[in-house]
Amino acid sequence: MRAPPHRFLGAKFPDRSGFLSAACLLAGPVGLFAPKGLTVVLAVAAVGVIWESLKSRRPLMGRLDGWALYLLLFAALCALSAVWAIEPARTLRTVPSIFAVFFAGIVLVRAGLSLDQEGAATLERFLVIGVLAALLLAVFELLTGAWISLNLRALVGDPAELTGEASKRLLNNGITVLTLLTWPAVCLTVRDGRAAATILLAGLLIAAVYLAEADVGITAVAIGVGAVLASRLMRRWVPALVPTLVVLAVVAAPLLMISFSPLQRHVDEFPRLSGSAYHRLIIWDAAGDLIRDRPLLGHGFDASRALGARFDPSVVEVDRRGEMVYRGLAHPLPLHPHNMALQIWLELGLAGLMYFSGLVAALVISAWRMTAAPIARDLFLGMLVSGAVVAFTAYGAWQNWWQSTLWICAMAMAFSLKRSPEKKAPG
Repeated sequence: MRAPPHRFLGAKFPDRSGFLSAACLLAGPVGLFAPKGLTVVLAVAAVGVIWESLKSRRPLMGRLDGWALYLLLFAALCALSAVWAIEPARTLRTVPSIFAVFFAGIVLVRAGLSLDQEGAATLERFLVIGVLAALLLAVFELLTGAWISLNLRALVGDPAELTGEASKRLLNNGITVLTLLTWPAVCLTVRDGRAAATILLAGLLIAAVYLAEADVGITAVAIGVGAVLASRLMRRWVPALVPTLVVLAVVAAPLLMISFSPLQRHVDEFPRLSGSAYHRLIIWDAAGDLIRDRPLLGHGFDASRALGARFDPSVVEVDRRGEMVYRGLAHPLPLHPHNMALQIWLELGLAGLMYFSGLVAALVISAWRMTAAPIARDLFLGMLVSGAVVAFTAYGAWQNWWQSTLWICAMAMAFSLKRSPEKKAPG
């Protein structure tokens, strides 16, 4: 006879809904103050779900959906690239970690879609509370010069005194996490008709990215909201347009970077940009040159670090219409290209990029079919576009904390889509 589950704040343990609810409650605050800790959140939740599934003999995985199988095959392609990689040992050493993150993410998504009514209600409550609490903390931190963050650092023996821009940079990654995690929370509050909660979540997110002066966050939110509005205006065409545009965006991003190389030749054609934007263009310019060396198969999975070691930082000057718009000590390829599509082509070649673009399109179609509710689909597109903005301008494609962020957000959004009312969408 099974022992009755323990409850904590309404969540049942040991039960998959309890592990998932805890992950959603912690994802926002952990992502804000210690983004790398999201890897631990993902791992613990996945292990808990697997343990509960084995103990209760409740099936979890079953037959793999097409998207899950394609994703694991993509991980296999990463491993296969060791055959032609410039550093095969590095490739083989790092593939297991990305495979583990992929597998944990698939476990969480499948578990979130398998919850009963009670478990789903608990997860929904914990997700909204967790995101709301994290946004409130973010605004407090930005208004107080990162008071909590600095005191936490002092507790672990790093009593840094940072002010102004430096204190805001402490929260950059955390603001990015909240930029994505807010979308599924809003999807749930809209579904329930909780206008006050929806306005509060959206208002706090806008306040956080504005106070943080985070270019990537502001751009991601603005373009995400634009995607929601475009989806509502062109609902009839969206089902066919979205997968097509996703593939074009993934493929076009690196093609544009390569076509603009060398950078200085085209700077006059661009509007004036910020210093960080020019640095990004310098990195992408160097990555484009390396892609030309091995365009079809790439340099091997996780080769960006090894390729970056070939360069030394140097003083780079960018002249625009006779005006010096950028001058600084810059590394042409610091660890990774800060662009997911560019990094995939650089490491896995055009073959890997085309496979990945098809995989992303399959994921989009799968998510689209989870609900017929128009507003849920609109908000899903908003999150997708916001995530693409971040993925194409920041972070390394295979950083464990960033992959963990994407998977936790994917689980939350897949759950939110399934919870949306299944009424027929117009068109």
